[in-house]
Amino acid sequence: MTQDSTVAPHAATAASAKLAPSVPLDPALVPVAEPLPWDVEDADGTVLLDQGMVLHDPDAVAFLFQAFRPCYRPPADDGAASLQDAPGNSSLNVEDMRLSIGMMLGIKPQSAVSGKMSPSRLIGRSPQQALFVTPPLVDGRYLSLEVNQNVDLVAVSSQGVFRFVCTVQAVCKKPFDYLVLSAPGPIQLLRERKSPRVGARLAVRFKSIAGDDRYDGLGVARDMSVLGMSLAATRAIWPVGERVQIAFRLKSAAVNTDIEVAAVVRNVVPASTSESLVVHGLEFVEVSAAQKLSLTAFVFDSQHVAFR
Repeated sequence: MTQDSTVAPHAATAASAKLAPSVPLDPALVPVAEPLPWDVEDADGTVLLDQGMVLHDPDAVAFLFQAFRPCYRPPADDGAASLQDAPGNSSLNVEDMRLSIGMMLGIKPQSAVSGKMSPSRLIGRSPQQALFVTPPLVDGRYLSLEVNQNVDLVAVSSQGVFRFVCTVQAVCKKPFDYLVLSAPGPIQLLRERKSPRVGARLAVRFKSIAGDDRYDGLGVARDMSVLGMSLAATRAIWPVGERVQIAFRLKSAAVNTDIEVAAVVRNVVPASTSESLVVHGLEFVEVSAAQKLSLTAFVFDSQHVAFR
């Protein structure tokens, strides 16, 4: 790639920053078919959607505002500990983050007064782990950055949400606008990718993917998350690794909808002296944005009920 600037030294460690306040979210700001640039929270602070999640359907966005009072908080937080001193993160390296081409990044100059991150995308990596990224956008325009300037970054991957520091090594204009950033400095894990699980008692119809269109089996969901469920039945129905189809109704104060989704059997717990049913651990696959939103609403509403 053609570079218009010289190479700068490696990034310095980040300074402390302050947690930005949560503010009501305007529906016009929610991107469709693009990764969310921030977490979306309910008015009580409950996280509804993680930064980086994609809502592909405008109806899903409409449902979000119908069922909740969405707010957002910039992912950069000023109350976090120094990256250098963050416990449990000293051994993290670039490979641990599972960075992928095209993933959304948040970028903020360390000199910026605001804690708000601006969206960017990863477009490449060098063998030395330098990052090639699109210039961050602010109000539809590229943010002006200079060589040797240190920037804070937030990356959302399949492994979690990470924060680190880079130095701008080059500002390039050809063949298009992009930045070359140094290899990441000390990496801080802000949040692991985990999905809350709640107790459930739902009738679940099921069938094998290879079978006909009839749901000829019935089991009971013991617990539920956005990612999957534990399905109890009178016998071991499928082996681990089998792909199945399930259908059930989600009903709570926040949602009332039918779900039909494919799933993969991840584990099978046989019946025992204390448990008369066989429990299958199912992981949902090919979940639509609307279904994921309904599952999220059900899980969080069930959590609220448990603490009332």
